[in-house]
Amino acid sequence: MSFNRSQIIYAVKLFLSAMLAFSVAESLGQLNPYWAMVTCCVLSNPVSGALRARSVYRFCGTLFAGVVTLTLAAVFINIPMLLVAASGLIAAIMLSLSFLDRTPRSYFFQLSAVTLMLVAIAYLNQPGNMFNIVVNRLTEICIGIISVGFIDSLLFPSSQAASLRQRLKGWLTDIERWQEDSINGELIAAKADKDRMATLNDIASMSQLVTTLKYDRDVDKPTRQAAVAIQQRLLKLVPLLATISSSIGNMTPELKATLSPYLDEVRRQAGEGQNTPANATVMLPDSARLSHWDSLVVNDLVEHINDWLPLWAEIQHFDRFIDGEAQLQPELRDQMMAAKPFKPPLEWDLAFQMFTGIAATYISLCALWYITGWQQGANMVLLGIIGIGFFGNTDDPGKTIGNFGRFAFISMIIGAVLSYALLPLASDYLGFLVVMALFFLPLGLWVTRNPLATLVLALALSGVNFQGHYVPYDVGFYLESVVGTLVGVYVAFLCSALSRNWGTQQVVKRLERHEARDLSRLGHLSSEARIDGFQATALDRIAAQGSRLTALGKQHESQQLLHRLSTLTGLARLRKLAGGNRDSALMRLIDSLSQSHQSPSDEALQQLDLCLEQAWHREEFGILRLLTQLRLGLFPAAPAWSPVHDR
Repeated sequence: MSFNRSQIIYAVKLFLSAMLAFSVAESLGQLNPYWAMVTCCVLSNPVSGALRARSVYRFCGTLFAGVVTLTLAAVFINIPMLLVAASGLIAAIMLSLSFLDRTPRSYFFQLSAVTLMLVAIAYLNQPGNMFNIVVNRLTEICIGIISVGFIDSLLFPSSQAASLRQRLKGWLTDIERWQEDSINGELIAAKADKDRMATLNDIASMSQLVTTLKYDRDVDKPTRQAAVAIQQRLLKLVPLLATISSSIGNMTPELKATLSPYLDEVRRQAGEGQNTPANATVMLPDSARLSHWDSLVVNDLVEHINDWLPLWAEIQHFDRFIDGEAQLQPELRDQMMAAKPFKPPLEWDLAFQMFTGIAATYISLCALWYITGWQQGANMVLLGIIGIGFFGNTDDPGKTIGNFGRFAFISMIIGAVLSYALLPLASDYLGFLVVMALFFLPLGLWVTRNPLATLVLALALSGVNFQGHYVPYDVGFYLESVVGTLVGVYVAFLCSALSRNWGTQQVVKRLERHEARDLSRLGHLSSEARIDGFQATALDRIAAQGSRLTALGKQHESQQLLHRLSTLTGLARLRKLAGGNRDSALMRLIDSLSQSHQSPSDEALQQLDLCLEQAWHREEFGILRLLTQLRLGLFPAAPAWSPVHDR
């Protein structure tokens, strides 16, 4: 097994920062200097910006938890049971809130909860000494934060600038292929669908990267904002491509041949990043030569292409701006600087389920601790909460919590080797450094291959009695701590099973419920910005659904997701144009298709044709365009529509 230069540098930096933190904490007489080392382990990251971001959230989370702990200790100083209950409630709320924020900011909520447990629960019998404990813990963690930041800045600091450019170039290359397929009206192949879902997921997850880019000194604000502006426009562009592809793909061969000169010009403009729709429009066939239905189809297609080309031209302009090859007009620059990264939707139902599971785990373990009076009760509670709070939100929590348990057990074995075999060999500081190098360097390399190895480092160090003069824990005490860890993880496993349904299929159903709920909230008064927000959120949801449907063997359903988004967005815009008249034929059609858009009936087709007839005679061109789009998407094999009575 070989390791590259960056992996070796990471392991060395981790070792140096941990040793610096421990030495400083020990020289200052801290009670638990190992916490400075543990902080270095959990914060260490190959990317400097990500490390700085986590350091900020770690400090803020620790400070917040310290203030909360002191407040609770002051209020419940003589009522330890209420202190336990209040600490558990706040920790469960903080961990639940972390699932609402899918950016690195969630680290603040996670660390607040863990630090609260470490101080308020572990030192439950010392409420009068809580202030000193909080100050010591905050000092130890700050030493770790400063040490890991100092070593990272001193030795080979890394930037995300290159990976950002690579990521953006990858997006644009994928989108160019997507655009070519759309103009050709090609059906989605299985591999192309998988690649598109991966691209969508990457575009939506850009918001996580933006959070850490703020702490990257090599990525200035204009570059960061240009990346956000590209993300913003891509989220608008993808649904347009899906609609264009559907329109062209469902055309008759004769109509497609008639439009060939126009489509060739559109293809040329897209390839060159031009935005001159008028030059393409002159190549359209004379509307007098087209049937009523073909005329509607062509008008709908042209409108979508006219929306798409400016977006793509701006995206390419931003890309050249990032490369330093172009300047932005003041208006476009103002739009770029005002761009906001996509905000992932809040999944309150998942957060509530996680709160239930975390609370059940906490109550169960505290009850076991109270009944048995076990010395390892605090450790058992802490590891159980970490198990469900950090690993219980996946599609299969049983697997991830079980994996956490295995890594925790491995950490106990490695910690025992360090405690009882290696550290007793160190007779002086140099010997200590050699022993710790034997411990840190291999595990640091492992972390570069498997991030969960960070747990092994942190938990192994937490189980070692680091003091000025090393004295290992009693073997019986150490074995008890191992049992306490495993019991906590097992209870977390059971409570996770009780609080939520496991499996990929359950996640897909939850996402579909969110989709239906969001669509129902889009009333006739919804603004275009709100509909765009629904569209961006739906794209994020589609990216999450696509990979899961493929895993379930439902490849066909995965390929229909973008088509469904086009339908839902069309219904939302149609509802806006229809107004508030609930008794109109148009509103009845919208309500019907909202419920049955995945398998529309022949009756729905008749309703749609009736609405087309009415809009045709009233010359309601906006409604005509949306109805045409819906008919093309939902009933591609239906005979061409024709008005019963010409106007």
